[in-house]
Amino acid sequence: MENQQTQRKINRFLPLTIVILLSLVFIFTFYNKIALSPNTYLLSKYGDGLKNYYVLANQIKESSYTQAESLNYPYGENFLFLDCQPALSMVGKFLSQYFPSIEGYAVGITNFLMIFSLVFCAVLLFRILEMLNVNSYYAALCGFAIALLSPQVFRLSGHWALAYSFVIPLAWYLLIKFSKSKNKKLSYSFWLALCNFVFFMLHAYLGMMCVCFILFFFVFDFMLNAKRYKGLWLNHIGYFLIQILLPVITFYFFTVLTDHHTGRLLNPAPLFQASATFNSVFLPTTRPLSVVLLKYFPAYTGWEGNAYIGIFSDLILIYCIIRLCIRRKFMSKFWKTNSELHSSFWASVIVLILSMEYHFKWGLACLFDYVPLSLKYFRSIGRFAWVFYYVATTFCVAWIWYAFRNLWQNQTKSVITRCLMFVLLIFLPVSYFLEGLGQNIIIKKNFSYALNYFNEKSLPDIYRQALQVIEPDKYQAILPLPFYHWAGETYDKQATEQSALTSMTISYWTRLPMLSHWGARVSLWENRNGMQLTAPSFYSKLLANDIKDQRPFLITYTGEDLNEGEQEFLNKAKLIFTSNEFSLYEIERNILFENTAEKEIAIFNSLDNLVERDGFLCSDSTSKFFFFDSIASFNKDGFHKIGEIAAGILDPEKEYVASVWFSNKWDNFGEGYLQGSLFAENVDENGANIDWASLIGADKSPVIVGDWTLETLFFKAENPDKKVQITFEGWDYPKNSIMYPKNLLIYEKGMTVYKVLERNNNEVTKLFKNNHVIQK
Repeated sequence: MENQQTQRKINRFLPLTIVILLSLVFIFTFYNKIALSPNTYLLSKYGDGLKNYYVLANQIKESSYTQAESLNYPYGENFLFLDCQPALSMVGKFLSQYFPSIEGYAVGITNFLMIFSLVFCAVLLFRILEMLNVNSYYAALCGFAIALLSPQVFRLSGHWALAYSFVIPLAWYLLIKFSKSKNKKLSYSFWLALCNFVFFMLHAYLGMMCVCFILFFFVFDFMLNAKRYKGLWLNHIGYFLIQILLPVITFYFFTVLTDHHTGRLLNPAPLFQASATFNSVFLPTTRPLSVVLLKYFPAYTGWEGNAYIGIFSDLILIYCIIRLCIRRKFMSKFWKTNSELHSSFWASVIVLILSMEYHFKWGLACLFDYVPLSLKYFRSIGRFAWVFYYVATTFCVAWIWYAFRNLWQNQTKSVITRCLMFVLLIFLPVSYFLEGLGQNIIIKKNFSYALNYFNEKSLPDIYRQALQVIEPDKYQAILPLPFYHWAGETYDKQATEQSALTSMTISYWTRLPMLSHWGARVSLWENRNGMQLTAPSFYSKLLANDIKDQRPFLITYTGEDLNEGEQEFLNKAKLIFTSNEFSLYEIERNILFENTAEKEIAIFNSLDNLVERDGFLCSDSTSKFFFFDSIASFNKDGFHKIGEIAAGILDPEKEYVASVWFSNKWDNFGEGYLQGSLFAENVDENGANIDWASLIGADKSPVIVGDWTLETLFFKAENPDKKVQITFEGWDYPKNSIMYPKNLLIYEKGMTVYKVLERNNNEVTKLFKNNHVIQK
């Protein structure tokens, strides 16, 4: 009897020990630098990775739990829209009151949790497979291998909150426990509600994909296992409300109560740019299989929808579909032994369909317009395919074990057939491991392993020197140059790598907020005011009305190219520190927001060498310019010609500037209206494209004046024997929008084109200068 009890304990704990050891061995051999010293390194020194480290580390030091003042000065931002892992930042901030040193370990905590979440993920998958009647030792091997192939491995490149691979398996594990339980359904329902709320607070996508999965599980479980619900309708409605509506409503009201910013993006776009596809789910992502299959299938160029389930999973699913069509009883026996898997599988298929955005392709988007936290807010919905990954791979393991066990017990089958099934049984986890290893190799190569800029011990010396000359109380905020204001999706300027790194590092150590922003679904009127800051100084800046502090601003400059307005700031600023990597300047508030319209007009009045041509005054009599003041409006979707210059007129050796005004007047501060591209192209006599000369996003311009935005494009006419055409390509968003362009000016770079637009008592009060409108 004692031997039997001992054996049971071994059988119970040994497989669990195996899966934990396998995961730890992999981590400490493959990610040893991060595992052994998580607070020393940044996995990503630039892009989203740097920003997400910065906002989390800074949020722990903020005065408020829910508001971040470090970005978007003077408005700040709600922490839910910064990808700062709100649940983690709140816990870190609370603990920092008792353990102040924790402020310096935000990066280390993040790295540790991301890397070691693989262990928790593998353990949960192992437990799920055990509940699906898979042998414990085989479940241990497969649980580890499935975790290794997890699509969330790719999030180790920068999206830290999405890199926690245990989230979906944990929700599924609790869901299966709930389904199997007879006496603890209410308890498991509350645990699921709590987990889903925490998932929302880690990253809204995690919470929403788990809630959608549970919702469709209930739907299919009712259809496939209706007997469970007989006489228990009210109970299951209660469980449904607790597991799904309770976390959604709680998170919704938490957002409403803590977010005081208005005019947020209501319809993130574009559609179909971040969705899952057949290729992203069923075709290999690593060599050598990816190279072979690319000969027959187009490559998947995105990455949001990556949820590759493994080549052996593909084969098993194909085989099961064929057998289901030929002999339905074959699968029905399997489903009867795993009813929870049955409901889970079809629920995951529906979530997969959502991830491929078929609800938009089928014209069902309107169904989500009036639902709080609706799917239309989740632009990168391809991530929802992760649910299918975990369920599909687990299904394949459970099915092949079921088929192997039945085949092995069937003495009528030949030894060769049974041995072949045994080989397939072994190759399934091996294939997951090998393909998962390939994914991890790819992502590891992208790690920067830069020293942690948010750790005092590893801060580079050049920053230590710069910080010594900065008096933080002297300044009110930081102005990064080149400037960035990112994620408005209507008025948008991306950060350069060096500008973001320098400004965020200086901001973190000085605790100075930044005029820049980098978030999700930002307030569009705040975004527009911020973007307009670097427009030429002869325009009034709306941001000045909201900044009452009179202290100067600190400028971080990384030596990169600047636009006209940025260069103007730098020319007026005072240098206080310089190095090979970056320089620091200070600029007075009245200089930053100085309106130079009168100075510009005075300069024009002092010029006596201007040449009159075609109703304009030019600084150069030989340079060419072209003005189109009559441009027809057009439906935004598709390609539209703005203006055209005949072949042989432009000099292929010279650079030209094309600028055109677009109305930005649309609902919700012009939301999505300017999404599209302005470009110069060489075309033949029929208007067919020969090649592109230059391209710019139409939403990148800082020149925003009331309801109009001036877009500027630089190009060369490298094919002088072809016509040059200025074209706008718009996305069909917002729906049925009409674009209203006006005043296209094309001129040689370096020349100035003037025109007096208005006089008062013989004094110029309104002046045209290179398509800008300068007014006293």
